[in-house]
Amino acid sequence: MNKELLFDIKVAAQVNEVLLLEGPPGIGKSASIIHFCEKENNMKGYVFTPSQRNPEDMLGLPWINKEKGTTDCLPPSWLERLWE
Repeated sequence: MNKELLFDIKVAAQVNEVLLLEGPPGIGKSASIIHFCEKENNMKGYVFTPSQRNPEDMLGLPWINKEKGTTDCLPPSWLERLWE
């Protein structure tokens, strides 16, 4: 666990600010977020890395809405898990 990152996450949460974590792979960015959410705040933690995803992972899969005559997107399963 990267204690320095965890401290930055706690401070950002206390002052209700957005925090951008950046750095090389393997320094504990994702693990620190998950630890903060799940272990210290009893919340679900999920790290979403758009650069490692396909477009449909963000929007969901398209389906034809016959009532509207349009295409809609079904919500991705990972997003539904966060609502549970």
